[in-house]
Amino acid sequence: MIPDGKRIVAEGDGAATTFTIKNDFPESRRVVRPEHVIVEIESPAGDRRLRRGAGYSLAGLGESDVTVTLKQPLAVGERVVITAGRSLVGANGLFGGAENAEIALAPSVTLKVVGNQWNWTYAYPDFGDFDFISNMMPKEKTTPALYRFEVDNRVVVPVGETVRVTTTGSDVIHSWALPNFGIKIDAVPGRINETWFKADREGVYYGQCSEICGVKHSAMPIGVEVVSREAFCNWVRARQSEYGIERTEEQRRAEPVCGAMMPAAVAAADTSLTFAEAESAQSEQTPAAAEPAKVN
Repeated sequence: MIPDGKRIVAEGDGAATTFTIKNDFPESRRVVRPEHVIVEIESPAGDRRLRRGAGYSLAGLGESDVTVTLKQPLAVGERVVITAGRSLVGANGLFGGAENAEIALAPSVTLKVVGNQWNWTYAYPDFGDFDFISNMMPKEKTTPALYRFEVDNRVVVPVGETVRVTTTGSDVIHSWALPNFGIKIDAVPGRINETWFKADREGVYYGQCSEICGVKHSAMPIGVEVVSREAFCNWVRARQSEYGIERTEEQRRAEPVCGAMMPAAVAAADTSLTFAEAESAQSEQTPAAAEPAKVN
């Protein structure tokens, strides 16, 4: 299931203790239990999660508005972050009990994946639907350690954002698999599958097609580069320029992730940053061994 959590952030003024978040989920997904709400405080001294009862109380569970009342008012310079939803991640097993769970937010970026014999096509519908093909990097253009892993066009996603992945196939069945993200999802012709992930660390992560799809099945690696939000938006702008996609200011402000950053450096960068420059700016990052991402 694709997560649907939501979040509000409020600044402290030294007096306010009551904050409201809309419980406008579908009926079957409404916030009805205390563990469906997480309250955190961000401050210069460090971030902390409040314990229910000791740090705050809840009212309106199951109703149209849920009210969070803090035991102590927020100081100036502090922020309260309230996350609500039933998309709990890490509620059992490795990460411990529900008090250590996270609520996964609804996707902010969609990545369309099409499996072909023998490469991948990727598209970004939120940003004008530009697409590109990703092939295995030739042996002479990469290192021995990365041969059969590296690709000529990596997927690029922003760190800390929930990414929806939809898959299909153009010819035979393929499978988009990224072990570090805990993902293996088939790409079936005539059918659309979907999953999601959230990467919490920047770096480069590799996978492979894991469904035998023909003579060059082993030549279908997957490369995903997780970058900062600003670097991602610069990359998006460069791709839009490369493909001649013109976006109005209104359209850009509506774009996920990047719209919230306007009119900062990202807006100024627009088409002045070429794809080569964006790629060069990211090239100093060292491919990382990933810690597990938050996945479905």
